[in-house]
Parts: sequence; C-alpha cells; structure tokens
Amino acid sequence: MMRYKKITIMLMLAVFLFAIAAASASDVNDTIVAGEDTGQIELSVSNEMAADNLKTNEENITLTQADNCEIIGADGIGTFSELQKEIDNAVNGSLNLTRDYQWDSDFTGYGIVINNPITINGNGHYIDASGKIRIFELKAKSDVILDDITFKNGNTDGCGGAINVWYDLSNSSFTNLNFINNTAADNGGAIRFRYSSTNNTFENIIFENNTDKKDGGALYIGAKSLSNTFTNVDFINNLAKGNGGALYIKETSTSDTFENVAFENNTVPTKDAGAINFHGKVDGVTFNEVSFINNRAEKRVGGAINIDAGIVNSVFNKSFFFDNVAKTGGALGITGTISSLTFEDTLFINNTALTDDGGAINIGPWAHSDLTNTTFKNVLFANNTAAQNGGALFVTKNTKSNTFEDVIFVNNTAKGRDGGAIRFGALNYQFTTQDNTFDKVIFANNTANKNGGALYVTGVSTSNAFEYMIFANNTAKNTDGGAINFYKAVKNTTFNEIIFYKNSAPKSRSGAVNFDKGMENSIFNNTLFVDNSAKITSVITLSGVTSSNTFENTEFLNNTAQNYLIYINNATSDNVIKDSIFLNNNASQINVKNGNIQLTDNWFGNNATNYDVNPNVNDNLDNWLFLNATASPAAINLNQTSTIKFKFYSFDNNTKTIKEYDKSVLVFLELDSTLGLVNTPIALINEEITYTPSQEGNGTVTARHLNAYYTITIENSKIPTVIKPAAESYEVYVDDTCGNLAVLQNEDGNNITEEYTLTYTSNNESVVKIVNDSFVAVGEGSAIITVSFNGTDRFAAAESKTINVSVKKIPTEIVSSAVTTVYNVDKNLVITLKDVKGNSVSGVDITVDLNGAKTYTTDKNGQVKVPTKGLAPKAYTAKITFKGNAKYVNSSKSVKVTVKKAASKIVAKSKTFKTITKTKKYAITLKNNIGKPISKAVVYLKVAGKTYKATTNSKGKATFKITKLNKKGNFKATVTFKGNKYYKKVTKKVTIKVKQVWKTVSKGSKESAKVKKIQRALKNNGYYLTYQGHYLKVDGIYWDCTVRSVKEFQHDKGLKVT
Repeated sequence: MMRYKKITIMLMLAVFLFAIAAASASDVNDTIVAGEDTGQIELSVSNEMAADNLKTNEENITLTQADNCEIIGADGIGTFSELQKEIDNAVNGSLNLTRDYQWDSDFTGYGIVINNPITINGNGHYIDASGKIRIFELKAKSDVILDDITFKNGNTDGCGGAINVWYDLSNSSFTNLNFINNTAADNGGAIRFRYSSTNNTFENIIFENNTDKKDGGALYIGAKSLSNTFTNVDFINNLAKGNGGALYIKETSTSDTFENVAFENNTVPTKDAGAINFHGKVDGVTFNEVSFINNRAEKRVGGAINIDAGIVNSVFNKSFFFDNVAKTGGALGITGTISSLTFEDTLFINNTALTDDGGAINIGPWAHSDLTNTTFKNVLFANNTAAQNGGALFVTKNTKSNTFEDVIFVNNTAKGRDGGAIRFGALNYQFTTQDNTFDKVIFANNTANKNGGALYVTGVSTSNAFEYMIFANNTAKNTDGGAINFYKAVKNTTFNEIIFYKNSAPKSRSGAVNFDKGMENSIFNNTLFVDNSAKITSVITLSGVTSSNTFENTEFLNNTAQNYLIYINNATSDNVIKDSIFLNNNASQINVKNGNIQLTDNWFGNNATNYDVNPNVNDNLDNWLFLNATASPAAINLNQTSTIKFKFYSFDNNTKTIKEYDKSVLVFLELDSTLGLVNTPIALINEEITYTPSQEGNGTVTARHLNAYYTITIENSKIPTVIKPAAESYEVYVDDTCGNLAVLQNEDGNNITEEYTLTYTSNNESVVKIVNDSFVAVGEGSAIITVSFNGTDRFAAAESKTINVSVKKIPTEIVSSAVTTVYNVDKNLVITLKDVKGNSVSGVDITVDLNGAKTYTTDKNGQVKVPTKGLAPKAYTAKITFKGNAKYVNSSKSVKVTVKKAASKIVAKSKTFKTITKTKKYAITLKNNIGKPISKAVVYLKVAGKTYKATTNSKGKATFKITKLNKKGNFKATVTFKGNKYYKKVTKKVTIKVKQVWKTVSKGSKESAKVKKIQRALKNNGYYLTYQGHYLKVDGIYWDCTVRSVKEFQHDKGLKVT
C-alpha cells in the first residue's frame, strides 16, 4: 500500500504544479513540499532568497561604500606618499589608518609597496587612486591582514587594478573590504594573484563595478587556489573582456569554500563564465548558500560558471542560479571529468542558453564529457530555456551512475530540438545512459520542439531505474514522446510506480513514451497512464526489437489518439501485458505489427453482467478480467451489516470458464450506495467494505472506475422483534398501579434502545384500566391485558402477548391499644385503620361500641378518636368494627378500656372562733381531680371527740355547725370524705382555735378615753397593733390613725363592735 500512497501524493503535487505552469520566474514564490517517504520534494523558490543571498545589507556587510560616505580623519586626507611612509615605518608590522588617502602627483611608484607581513586596520577609511595607478603592490608572501578599507578608482595598464600580489600568498586575511571601480588592462580588475593563493580568507567583501580587459573582472588567481575561504562576499556588476566576469582561477581549485557568496550582474561580453571561470580542475570545492543572479556570457559558455577541466568531489548546497544567460549552459558549463559532484537543495530558475544547449547546465560544451557519479537531491529546475536541446540539462556524452532524487523539472523548454527538461547525448556521438537512478522526480509542463517533452535519451539506455515519478503535462510539439523519447534501444530498465499524466505529442507518436529502437528485458510496474494524447499512438510506441518486457499492474485510462493505444512494430517472444487496466481510452487497440504480445488477466471494463463479451482490443486476447462482488450476508436486517468485497475474476475466452483471480491490482473504486451507507467512499479491489442498511428494501452498492462499474444488491429487512412481558400474570390489590409491563427485544434477546411504542389494551376496564404504559387496578376481579407492537420503519411488527391480572380487595387491620384512664380525665381511645401494606385508610366509617355503639369516619391518617371522659369508673370492652367496601376487606377488633375512680380534694383551713359564739360554723370545699366542686357529697368533721356531718352544695361547699366547742383552746380536727362510686376517700387535718373576748366598743365611738382603754386591753392581752408601720400608743401621738387601726383590727380579728 505504501507505493500506492506515494503515487497518490505525487499526483496531488502534479496538480499543484499545473496550477503554476504559467508563472514566470519572478512569480515563483511557492514552496513545493514532499517528505522523503512519499516521493515528494521540498524546495522553496522565491525572489526573497535571491535578495538574501546577495548579502548587501548591514547584517552581512558592515562596510560603507566610499562613494556614499567619506570618513575624514583628524588629520584630513592623506597622500599615497604619506601612506607609503606609514607602511614602511609601521611599528611591529601593524598600522591603524586615521584618515582617508588619495593619490598625489608626487608619488612616482606603480603602487604603494608592501614588502613584509603587516596588519592594516583601515577603520572605515578609503584609499582612492583617482584612476591614476594601482593602489597596493603586495610583495609579502604571508600573514598580511587588510581590514575595514575601501579601495577605489585603482587603474593600471598591468594586472590588479587595486592590488597586485607578486608572489604566492598564504595565511592572509582580507576582511571588511570594498573594491569599487577598479580597472586593469591585464588580469584582475580589483585583485590579481600572480601565482597561488593558499589558505587565505576573504570575508565581508564587496567587489563592485570592477573591470578587466582580460580575465577576472574582480579577482584573478594566476596559479593554484588551495583551501581559500570566501565568506559573505559580493561580486556585483564586474566585467571581464576575457573570461570570468567576477573571478578567474587559472589552475586547479582545491578545497576552496564559498560560503554565503553572491554573484550578481557580472558579465563577459565575448568569452566564458559570466561569474566564475575555473580554467583548471575543480576538486573538493564547496559552494554553500551561493547565489548567481543575472550573470551573462552571451557569446560563449556558462552564464554563471564555466569549468574547463572537470570537477570532482565537490558540492553545491543551498545555492541559487537565477536569470543567468549564456550561448550554451545558461547557468553552468562543465567540460572534462565529472565525478562525485553533488547538487543539493539548489535552484536553477529562469536561466537561458541563447543559441545552443543546456538552459541551466551543459555538460561538455567544448569537448564531449561524461556525467558520472553525480547526485541531484532536492533540486529545482524551473523556467529554464535552451535554444536547442535540454531546456534544463544537456549532457553531450555518457551519463552513468548518477542519482536524481527529489528533483523537480518544471516549465523548462528546448525551443529548437529535443529534451524539454533533459537531453542525454549528442546525435553525432555514440554514448550510453547507464545505471542511473531517478527516484521521486517530477517532470511537469516541460516542452520540446521535437522529441521528448521532458526527457530525450539519444544513446543506448541500460540498467536505469525510474521510480516514484510523475511526468505531467509535458509536450513534444512536433515529433515523438510527449514525456520521454528513447532514440536507441532500452535494456534492463525499470519503470516502477510512475504516473504519466496529460503528456502529449500532438503531431506524431507516443503521448507518453516513445521507443525508437525497441525495448528489451525491461518492466513497467504499478505505472499509471492517464489522459495522454498523440496523433498516432496515445501512450507507447515500440518501434524496434521488443522482447522479454513486462507491463504489470499498469493502468491505461482516458488516453487519446487517432490510431492506437499501444503500438509495437517488432515484438518477439515473452512480451507480456498482465494484471493491468484499460479503461475509457479513445484509442483502444493494442496493435502488434510484427510478432505478438501476450495479454493476460487484464481488465477492459467487463463486469459480472457482460463478463463473456470480448473487448476486442487485440486479436490474441484469450482471457480477461471482469469485476464482480460478493456480499456476506446478502440478506440482512436493518441492525446488521454486510461485508462487500469487489474483486476480479478471470474469464477464459477459449474454454468459456471462470476462475478465481487473487492478485493485487491497483484499482481505486468510487463507491455509492442506496438504502444504506458504506464505510468509505473509495476502496481497492479485494478490500472489505462495510454496508450498513438504513431502509427496508433492496439496497445496492455500486463500484465505479471511470466508465466501468458493477452493482451488487443486498436485501434489507426490518429488524425482527419480540415482545417480552415483565411478568405473565399479576396479583394486585385495588388501586395498585403497575408500569414497565413489557419491553421490545430483537431476535437475539437484546433490548431495543431506539424509540418505539407498545400498545396495551384491557378486556375488562371495570377491573383494570390502561393509563399510558401502565395499568391501574380499579376493581375486584380479573382482566387480560394484550400487548402489541405494530412496527416502525426499522422494526418489524411483533406477535402480541397477553398478561393476566387478578385484582383483590385490600385487606385491612384495626390497630388500637387498651386504654386505662381516670374518671373525668380527657383521654381518648385511638383507633387506626391500615391496609395490608401498612397504609392508612382514610375517609371510611368505623363503628365503636363503648358503653353504646357509635360510628366514626377515619381522618387523613386513618384514625378515629373515641373519648372516654364521662364513663363511670369500671372495666369496659370496646368493640370496633370496619364493615369494608368495594375497595377494602372488613375487619374488627375488641379493646379493653378501664376507667378508675378519681381522686378528690378537701379544701379546709384552720379557723379561730370566740368563746362567746355558741354555734361555730366551719366550712370546707370538696373538689374533684380536675378542680371542680363535688356536690351532694357527705363529708364528716371530727373535732374534740365529736363528729359532725354535712353535705356539699353545688359549689362543693359543706358547712359544719359546731355546737359543743366553747372552751378556749386549739383543737385538732379531721375532715373526711369517704368517697363514692366516682371518687376515692380523702381526709384533711385542720386546727380550730377558740379564744376569749374581753370588751366591746360601741361602733363609731371616738372618745379617746375608750380608745385608750381598748388599747390597753389589747396590749394586756398580748396584742401590739401596727398600722402602716406605726404602733398604736397610749400617749395618743398617732390619734389621727388610731380610729382606723381599731377598725382594721376589728375587721381582721372578727371582733364584734357593738
């Protein structure tokens, strides 16, 4: 499945590329992204990158051009003569410039001479030669440090307009320098190394507007360049009338490093290398984040770079070739041996070969050269143009053991001839394309005027591998091979998991691939040909010897041509097309002019309804596949699923038999369904699909692949149901309510959780009534409840079930306890009527026979309260009866009620009588237990040995008439009530006092003499009277209150006043 996923993702990327097909280089601002595992490429192309790589900003270059800002030292502008002296007299080989310097007419040398190692710190100052002479004659051989200086307007008839290095120079440093408007008549418009440069550092430097009339518009190295480092260096608008508009290296360049370097607008009008010319071999050189923009060598080779003697062990990483122009090799021209060269994360955009080959790269422009052991990884070739061959890449000779991985060729053009993106080999030279690997490469929107819209291979192609690729929308305008044209034989080559989409050869053959000299021992596997078109053969033409080739698991879809889908001119034995798909092709014939080809188990759109109809695509068609499907099970309920599997079967046209076909063929089936849903919109052959029904009826699942389809039917039935009563019968009491009578289950005995409605009916509503989904017992008797389910859209009707209900009256119980009370006490006999469940029964009549029958009605608590107050003291039996009714069963009970005699109370006080009173009346009060008087009760008083009898009146008062008590003294008396049938016996002890009386006073007497006598009499008898705190005294001091006191005394003591 991984390979299918890769193809799908690559196709999505191809669609994206078509969307940008019309974009110019200046509009390439998009990012093409793909992971390593998916066969996609990750590249970012934008003008912002170009701007960043120029590094002409304050972050990368700290110098300021002298023309724009002149820093004047404290001493004013110095002269060349003065600077020469300062250098000659530098202490410890170190010099700090404090001012700018300008040429003076008194200076007679060819330039300021530096003979020894020195460090010159310019502190931002400039040295201006005014166009008169060279600036420095550098004769030291090592350890020269030049920092923070601007060299401008140097000019010489010799070499090195600013600096001429006389000898081999090593271990030196050139940092933070500007070389502006310098000119040389010989080599090196700004700097010329006469001999080798070794282990030198060039950092934060601008070479701008420098000119040389020979080689090296800015920098010339006249011998070897070894282990030099160029970092943050800009070469801008430099010109060489010889070779190397910016840089020229005469001999070998070994282990040099270019880091974050920009070459922009450098030019050679008539010779090679708009930016860099490597005249010697390049070995182990690294270009990292180097940009080449708008460099030009319009008359010769290499708009950006020309390499004359080969390149090995070198790397271009994260570099950018944009808008470079040359006669041939618009960006890069390489002649000589090429091996172990790597291009990674690098962009070639909008480069042009004006009159010849290789819009971006030309391998072998001067002498035929091989491209070997080279790796292109994560590289983009976009909008490059060659006037003749190889819109992006042209190789003149052999192409061996190279790797193209994660590379995109888009919108490249070969205007005159062949290979819209790539051409391998020149027609006049025999060569081989061998052991190359194309892995996850995209060719999109490339155009060749003649052959090979994307790729043209001239020589024999052997043991090459093309894997996980896309050829999309490529065009061979006038000749063959909309995507690829192989001019000579192809042998032992693998095409694996490739998409050919919308490629065209509108005036000739082979919309996808053209083989001019046939193909041998090669294979197309898991390859997709879609919407390709040509005038004659829509997909593939095999014109030469064709033997032992296999097309397997390959799809041919929607391809168009006037004649054939596939044309084979000379087919020998063992050519096979098998396990492949041919659908909706306008040109449907597979034509074999000489020989034959075996067509085995291919699908031409047949299905189970027309499986035996011959597709007629070839005379030798003995068998073919047809699409069928299985459903397991084929009949399902709405709560079940069916597993659908679309699969191929093989029909033998000779024997008219059908056999199983179990191979894996890449076919994406679009699915749709009726009366249900499938779990995926797209499925593969033999993939299990789950169909879930939604409606009753004959549901279908249809699988389509372009114009081919097959439909399978599944019988959908409602879900069978069973009514499951909670119980088969109920015994209940009147007024009981029962719910949850039944549930609906499926045939597996599982409760149905979806909404449904059960219907309940009672055959005797005087006994049982249905309320919603419950029944209520309304009367004694029997009833049958019928439960039914009529079905829904999803559930089938169920067989009705019955429930038997027996309803009884509710048993009752009288609850009451024996009562013991006292006569006249307000205590009730409490009676509660409850049903069998312990519930109180209210509102019914209960008869209570307690000293006479009486009927009571139970309250809300089921109670009645029978009073016992007033019952004569004795033991009673209360007979309690509930007669029952339509709802309740009768019940009865007897309860003991005991009434005891009440206590009584004698209210009597001690009393004093006078001896002179003959009949002494003594009154008491007899009260009952609740404080009420007891009337008509006989009470007795025993005093001084005599017993007196009296009867209480209505107020409970009895008055005894004591006649035998005339002596002075205190007498103990007992009052007794002997009790009766209602009250208990009670006695009371009291004291009766009898005292003597001395004298009486006439009422109203106010004579003081009499009063005094009374006072003396009272005092003599032990009375010492007070009144409101005042003593009554004989001296008469309180006469005003004496009368009142006497009266009070008389009143209190009961003295009779005569």
